Amino acid sequence: MKLSTTTEATFDADIQDDRPVLVKFTAPWCGPCQRLTPQLERLADNLAGQLKILSVNVDESESLAKRFSVRGIPTMILFVNGKEYAHLNEFTTMRMRIQIDQWFAAQGMTPANSLPVPEPDAPGTASSEAPQWRAFNGDETAKAACMSRIREEEDDDRLNAACLTDVAGQPETTPGIPEDFGALLDALCFGFRHCSGEAGKKQVRSRFSAWVSAIPVGANLGSRVQDFLYHLLYGSDWGIIPSALSSDAERHLFVQMSALHKRERRGEGVARSEWDPVQRAAIAVSKVNDVPFNALETLAVPVAEWSWSITGTLIAVSHFHRGQPNWGSEDLETLHRLQNQSHEQVSRELEPLPADASPEAAAKRHAQWQGRLNELHQEQRETDPEFWARFDTMKARDDDTQLRYYTFISDALINQLQALES
Repeated sequence: MKLSTTTEATFDADIQDDRPVLVKFTAPWCGPCQRLTPQLERLADNLAGQLKILSVNVDESESLAKRFSVRGIPTMILFVNGKEYAHLNEFTTMRMRIQIDQWFAAQGMTPANSLPVPEPDAPGTASSEAPQWRAFNGDETAKAACMSRIREEEDDDRLNAACLTDVAGQPETTPGIPEDFGALLDALCFGFRHCSGEAGKKQVRSRFSAWVSAIPVGANLGSRVQDFLYHLLYGSDWGIIPSALSSDAERHLFVQMSALHKRERRGEGVARSEWDPVQRAAIAVSKVNDVPFNALETLAVPVAEWSWSITGTLIAVSHFHRGQPNWGSEDLETLHRLQNQSHEQVSRELEPLPADASPEAAAKRHAQWQGRLNELHQEQRETDPEFWARFDTMKARDDDTQLRYYTFISDALINQLQALES
């Protein structure tokens, strides 16, 4: 079943349903998002009549991403009776199956058909040999063509992995660069554009050019993303610090997870059956309405399955929530409540946009929608200036933390790429 789409103009009406509504926050350039689509289409078929699934493009609906604290994609949010219920970030078949079942059980529902749990692999087995990549296919002129496309792209918002190839959306076809490496570059662009304030937005072009320029012609980037993430998690100041985890269960889980990852790095075979209890434990310690991201749940999988677009942001968010004085979970809940109230009020005030509305009508409605939201936001600021003063302080710290994080990642990536041998 093809997923239905929603937009800023129709979102609040679309999530009003007798069934739970699962919304996928995505973008056309996001490789992990596209790989997730078949699973969601199958889920929509299996749970037809029990679960409604929608997709929203964050590039076209940026205010929705901000409203629901979407800091990386793909992100899934479940709505029950039109209200935000839970986030789900990063996806394996088992995780999605368990999480959906838990959500349904919490609502007193039992899904008739759920996604099957995959059979565990035998220790040390692999479905196929790892491919060998040669960046730009070893051709200096191919790299020069990539750099030329970057210079010729006038819109900074359109700089992404698609610039690496002349075949739109297929970074692996021409330049000998793996898809997950393209996703890494896209995630960094997303971070500088959307999570680092105006200072970050101004750096997208220079940063993107520097990343591509640093890729040595002919270098094998096959495992570069996983190597980089492993170092980020276990060997940098931005990794997860066990003592900062909130419970003994989380700390114990981190020890189990890191032990399996270290065995993988030593080349030892780790069976799927060994990851099964770790994944289930990670889901068990997740808090339904806590911070939107749960790093342990995302990272409790083999290193080869790590997805940059979520993993990097999780680590940044975990640091953000450790270092925000005078801003806690209750404040976050208040912020979400006020934002939801504003969107619900605008939804009531403006007539739904017809499905066949012209692009001009849609643009006009978007401007009306955003203008009214701005008016309501200003009213809220005048009603509770103390709360919004603390929010502004938190946001400034958040932007600074995110910018420092993405700057660190950017510089570390360039250093690693420059150190590669062709």
